[in-house]
Amino acid sequence: MKAERESKPFDCLKWVSENRSQIHGETKDMSWEEREQWILAQVMGPSLAELYLTRRRLDGRSGPVDTVGG
Repeated sequence: MKAERESKPFDCLKWVSENRSQIHGETKDMSWEEREQWILAQVMGPSLAELYLTRRRLDGRSGPVDTVGG
């Protein structure tokens, strides 16, 4: 069983753990608003994220994102 694990070209659990650690390291000292902006920038890119957040503020919506693009 162990030899089978070592021969895998991609280890999903290792990848998830590494990415979770990286994301935590980049966002650990951020407020919710900063994290929201960071997440949107990662998903949409910085320009679209800023447009989206501006629209949400103009529409009077704040707090956690309900649906992206909605």
